[in-house]
Formats: sequence, C-alpha cells, structure tokens
Amino acid sequence: MVESKLVELVVAGSSPVGHPTFNFPMNLTENQSTTFDEAALFKSVGRDVHLLRDIVRLFSETDSPRLISMLHQGLEKRDGHVVYEAGHALKGLFGEMRAAHAQSLARLIEQRGQAKDFAGLDSLILELIAETDHLKTELKHYLTAHTS
Repeated sequence: MVESKLVELVVAGSSPVGHPTFNFPMNLTENQSTTFDEAALFKSVGRDVHLLRDIVRLFSETDSPRLISMLHQGLEKRDGHVVYEAGHALKGLFGEMRAAHAQSLARLIEQRGQAKDFAGLDSLILELIAETDHLKTELKHYLTAHTS
C-alpha cells in the first residue's frame, strides 16, 4: 500500500500533505552523479526531500534486493519467466530512479529471460548488481548533500 502510494506520488510529481518541498540548485557540478539523473529524479518527487528519502529507502532496502534475489533464483533454476519478470520489474524500478545505465542492463536481462537465453546471463547480472550498489551509494551521497 505504501509503495503504491509512493509510486502514485512520484508519477504525479506531487508532495504528500505535511511534507515540505525544497528547491535545491540543480546546476551541473563536478560532484554530480552520472549514475542517475539527479534533476529529473528530484523533479519527479515534486522536490520533496522526505518523499525522495522514503523512495530511496524502499529501493535500497526492499525492492532492489528482492528483485535481484529473484534474478538469482531464476538463473539457478534456468527459469526464463522468472528472469524476465525480475528484469522487467527492475527495468521499471531503475526508470523511476532515473538510472539509465542500470535500466538498460535490466532491459537486456528482461530480453534474455524472455528468450530463455542464459548464456552469459550470470555476468550480466553481476554487472547489474555492481551498478545497483553504485546507484545506492550515489543516492545516499545525494541525500546527505541535500539534507544536511
């Protein structure tokens, strides 16, 4: 229920009642992430840092670990449908996080699962895991820099 409400708010670009919005400068700097589009992500949550913090927490602690575990299970069982479903969900999740490279990797995994093509899939999943870990780190740095 909470996840679906957060997704609704992200899609609508609005702020929940009682959550202030912030207008941080969004100029490119030498510290700007290349892992995700900071300006687009911040705009998608209506510049609401509290909402963004909740979304990042759900992404980092719940959604991405669950879906990556699902990928591992699908690969281990050679179940293309499970790989496809996890890849598809991750593709959407990374899209919401405005993480283009991770989204592209998830799209490739989704396609491989649909085709039941397991050749080299393990290395593709490892690359996605590394990109996910990097994204989590970048998101944490972004929130720290913009909320302190």
